Amino acid sequence: MDIVWGGNISLNVLLRNIENQKLYQKAVIESPWLALTNPPAVPLQRLAGFLGKISPKIRVRTGLKVEAISHRNDLVDLVTKDGIYHELLSLRLFSQIMEAGRFAQSQAGNLKIPTLLFCGESDQICSPVAIRSFANNAGKNLELIEIADGYHALHLDTEAENFIERTKDFFLKENF
Repeated sequence: MDIVWGGNISLNVLLRNIENQKLYQKAVIESPWLALTNPPAVPLQRLAGFLGKISPKIRVRTGLKVEAISHRNDLVDLVTKDGIYHELLSLRLFSQIMEAGRFAQSQAGNLKIPTLLFCGESDQICSPVAIRSFANNAGKNLELIEIADGYHALHLDTEAENFIERTKDFFLKENF
Protein backbone atom coordinates (compact mmCIF):
# COMPACT_ATOMS: atom_id res chain seq x y z
CA MET A 1 0.00 0.00 0.00
CA ASP A 2 1.30 3.47 -0.84
CA ILE A 3 1.37 6.53 1.39
CA VAL A 4 0.72 9.72 -0.53
CA TRP A 5 -0.17 12.16 2.25
CA GLY A 6 1.64 15.07 3.81
CA GLY A 7 4.50 14.17 6.11
CA ASN A 8 2.72 15.08 9.36
CA ILE A 9 -0.37 13.08 8.41
CA SER A 10 1.72 10.09 7.34
CA LEU A 11 3.65 10.02 10.60
CA ASN A 12 0.46 10.34 12.64
CA VAL A 13 -1.21 7.50 10.73
CA LEU A 14 1.80 5.32 11.52
CA LEU A 15 2.25 6.43 15.14
CA ARG A 16 -1.28 6.89 16.51
CA ASN A 17 -2.15 3.25 15.95
CA ILE A 18 0.96 1.06 15.83
CA GLU A 19 -1.09 -1.64 14.07
CA ASN A 20 -1.18 0.67 11.04
CA GLN A 21 2.52 0.05 10.53
CA LYS A 22 1.71 -3.56 9.59
CA LEU A 23 -0.13 -2.23 6.53
CA TYR A 24 3.03 -0.77 5.00
CA GLN A 25 6.42 -2.17 4.09
CA LYS A 26 8.22 1.18 3.95
CA ALA A 27 7.49 4.88 4.14
CA VAL A 28 9.01 7.97 2.57
CA ILE A 29 8.33 11.21 4.40
CA GLU A 30 9.18 14.61 2.93
CA SER A 31 9.48 17.79 4.99
CA PRO A 32 6.86 16.96 7.66
CA TRP A 33 5.23 19.80 9.59
CA LEU A 34 6.44 18.72 13.03
CA ALA A 35 7.03 22.36 13.94
CA LEU A 36 7.25 25.56 11.95
CA THR A 37 10.54 27.25 11.17
CA ASN A 38 9.05 30.55 12.38
CA PRO A 39 6.08 29.67 14.58
CA PRO A 40 3.71 32.26 16.01
CA ALA A 41 4.36 33.23 19.62
CA VAL A 42 3.03 30.70 22.15
CA PRO A 43 0.26 33.05 23.40
CA LEU A 44 -0.97 33.41 19.81
CA GLN A 45 -0.90 29.64 19.37
CA ARG A 46 -3.00 29.23 22.51
CA LEU A 47 -5.43 31.90 21.34
CA ALA A 48 -5.71 30.13 17.97
CA GLY A 49 -6.51 26.87 19.76
CA PHE A 50 -9.17 28.53 21.91
CA LEU A 51 -10.81 30.39 19.03
CA GLY A 52 -10.59 27.32 16.79
CA LYS A 53 -12.60 25.32 19.32
CA ILE A 54 -15.24 28.04 19.60
CA SER A 55 -15.61 28.48 15.87
CA PRO A 56 -13.88 25.98 13.60
CA LYS A 57 -14.62 28.18 10.58
CA ILE A 58 -12.39 31.10 11.59
CA ARG A 59 -9.68 31.31 8.94
CA VAL A 60 -6.67 33.57 8.71
CA ARG A 61 -4.05 34.29 6.08
CA THR A 62 -1.11 31.98 6.62
CA GLY A 63 1.58 34.43 5.64
CA LEU A 64 3.28 31.52 3.88
CA LYS A 65 6.16 32.70 1.76
CA VAL A 66 5.21 30.63 -1.26
CA GLU A 67 8.60 31.28 -2.85
CA ALA A 68 10.06 29.17 -0.02
CA ILE A 69 8.54 26.04 -1.55
CA SER A 70 11.19 25.69 -4.25
CA HIS A 71 14.14 27.50 -5.79
CA ARG A 72 12.42 26.97 -9.15
CA ASN A 73 10.09 29.90 -9.79
CA ASP A 74 8.34 28.09 -12.66
CA LEU A 75 7.24 25.34 -10.27
CA VAL A 76 6.27 27.79 -7.54
CA ASP A 77 4.00 29.47 -10.11
CA LEU A 78 2.45 26.11 -11.02
CA VAL A 79 1.78 25.29 -7.37
CA THR A 80 0.10 28.62 -6.73
CA LYS A 81 -2.11 28.26 -9.79
CA ASP A 82 -3.09 24.60 -9.45
CA GLY A 83 -6.27 25.32 -7.51
CA ILE A 84 -5.06 23.44 -4.44
CA TYR A 85 -2.82 26.10 -2.93
CA HIS A 86 -4.63 28.69 -0.84
CA GLU A 87 -3.58 31.43 1.54
CA LEU A 88 -6.13 30.71 4.27
CA LEU A 89 -5.97 28.23 7.13
CA SER A 90 -8.53 27.70 9.85
CA LEU A 91 -7.36 28.29 13.39
CA ARG A 92 -8.71 24.89 14.33
CA LEU A 93 -6.74 23.10 11.61
CA PHE A 94 -3.61 25.05 12.52
CA SER A 95 -3.95 23.96 16.15
CA GLN A 96 -4.61 20.36 15.20
CA ILE A 97 -1.54 20.23 12.95
CA MET A 98 0.64 21.75 15.65
CA GLU A 99 -0.65 19.19 18.18
CA ALA A 100 -0.12 16.36 15.69
CA GLY A 101 3.48 17.50 15.19
CA ARG A 102 4.09 17.46 18.94
CA PHE A 103 2.51 14.01 19.18
CA ALA A 104 4.68 12.63 16.37
CA GLN A 105 7.77 14.06 18.06
CA SER A 106 6.85 12.36 21.34
CA GLN A 107 6.29 9.00 19.63
CA ALA A 108 9.27 8.93 17.24
CA GLY A 109 10.75 5.90 18.98
CA ASN A 110 7.66 3.85 18.05
CA LEU A 111 8.35 4.05 14.31
CA LYS A 112 9.14 0.44 13.42
CA ILE A 113 8.93 0.27 9.63
CA PRO A 114 11.84 1.29 7.40
CA THR A 115 11.40 5.00 6.77
CA LEU A 116 13.25 7.46 4.59
CA LEU A 117 12.87 10.99 5.92
CA PHE A 118 13.82 13.97 3.76
CA CYS A 119 14.60 17.43 5.06
CA GLY A 120 15.65 20.56 3.22
CA GLU A 121 18.36 22.29 5.23
CA SER A 122 16.98 25.67 4.10
CA ASP A 123 13.29 24.85 4.63
CA GLN A 124 11.71 28.13 5.72
CA ILE A 125 8.31 26.50 6.31
CA CYS A 126 8.78 23.31 8.35
CA SER A 127 11.52 23.30 10.95
CA PRO A 128 14.65 21.35 9.96
CA VAL A 129 15.58 21.37 13.67
CA ALA A 130 12.34 19.56 14.56
CA ILE A 131 12.82 17.07 11.71
CA ARG A 132 16.38 16.30 12.87
CA SER A 133 15.13 15.88 16.44
CA PHE A 134 12.48 13.42 15.25
CA ALA A 135 15.12 11.48 13.30
CA ASN A 136 17.45 11.35 16.30
CA ASN A 137 14.66 9.88 18.44
CA ALA A 138 13.27 7.47 15.84
CA GLY A 139 16.04 4.89 15.98
CA LYS A 140 17.54 2.52 13.47
CA ASN A 141 14.48 2.15 11.22
CA LEU A 142 14.76 5.70 9.99
CA GLU A 143 17.27 7.21 7.59
CA LEU A 144 17.41 11.00 7.42
CA ILE A 145 18.54 12.63 4.20
CA GLU A 146 19.20 16.33 4.45
CA ILE A 147 19.39 18.21 1.18
CA ALA A 148 21.88 21.07 1.38
CA ASP A 149 20.17 24.37 0.51
CA GLY A 150 16.92 22.43 -0.06
CA TYR A 151 13.64 24.25 0.36
CA HIS A 152 10.32 22.74 1.47
CA ALA A 153 9.06 20.81 -1.56
CA LEU A 154 12.18 18.79 -2.31
CA HIS A 155 10.46 16.86 -5.09
CA LEU A 156 10.04 20.21 -6.89
CA ASP A 157 13.35 21.79 -5.96
CA THR A 158 16.70 21.94 -7.72
CA GLU A 159 17.72 18.54 -6.28
CA ALA A 160 14.49 16.81 -7.39
CA GLU A 161 16.38 14.18 -9.38
CA ASN A 162 18.46 13.31 -6.30
CA PHE A 163 15.25 13.09 -4.24
CA ILE A 164 13.64 10.77 -6.80
CA GLU A 165 16.76 8.58 -7.15
CA ARG A 166 17.17 8.22 -3.38
CA THR A 167 13.48 7.34 -3.04
CA LYS A 168 13.64 4.81 -5.86
CA ASP A 169 16.79 3.20 -4.40
CA PHE A 170 15.12 3.00 -0.98
CA PHE A 171 12.08 1.17 -2.37
CA LEU A 172 14.18 -1.19 -4.48
CA LYS A 173 16.45 -2.23 -1.59
CA GLU A 174 15.52 -5.62 -0.18
CA ASN A 175 16.55 -4.72 3.34
CA PHE A 176 16.82 -1.36 5.04
